[in-house]
Amino acid sequence: MLKNKIIRLLIQFSGITLLGFGIQLLVFTRLGASPIDAVSYYLAYILDTINPNLNNIEVLIGVANIIFGLVVAGILLLFSRNKRNLWSLLTLLVQGGITSTWGVLFNVLDSSMLSDSLRATLGFAAIFTMVFGISLMVVNDLVASPFDQLMVEVGHKLKSTPLAKFIIEVIYLALAAVLMLISQFILTAPENREFTQISVFTPVVIILSAILTGFFIKILSKLKYFEKIKFEKGADLNESKIVH
Repeated sequence: MLKNKIIRLLIQFSGITLLGFGIQLLVFTRLGASPIDAVSYYLAYILDTINPNLNNIEVLIGVANIIFGLVVAGILLLFSRNKRNLWSLLTLLVQGGITSTWGVLFNVLDSSMLSDSLRATLGFAAIFTMVFGISLMVVNDLVASPFDQLMVEVGHKLKSTPLAKFIIEVIYLALAAVLMLISQFILTAPENREFTQISVFTPVVIILSAILTGFFIKILSKLKYFEKIKFEKGADLNESKIVH
């Protein structure tokens, strides 16, 4: 029914909006981001350094997320060319746009004035926000981003989603580290170098996200509306679909 489709689109949009806000908030704390977001941050840093006129790393994070997502989508097509994988590009564009929109707000804020305890509090709030947004999208069972679709495809190939998640997270983290080293040691003067997005909070994000994802999905999937979606779509609502 048209009404149900509109509701599901609104839920998807709400999930993406929460995810974008959480990403920007976590980056703002400068405590350490998830591997995917660290890649986007340092790619945005490189873009900003190459073209100083841009002068807005926070907004460029969404753009970098789209660029990175297009690369992942290309890899994804090597595994499968089903329509769901192609439609994931639309989700990617919306997610990148919303993340950049939140970046306009965070660009005018300065976390250096905040105490460590407040930044840590905001960091945990960011993780909760991101995971809840992602969980909404999972139980809603519309098209996921290329990052999440790749996780599903690799999980099918390896017949182990946890193993696929671990391998892909390690690859993303390694890529983020390479981009960080390039951006800081090649493009940045020694006195201006910063290594904030791969830090103490990065493993916290990875571990806590996995725990909270299972919790939120379990709670949300018990709601009558999402139970109906699960029944109609035969959806497998589990945390194995999550990358962030």
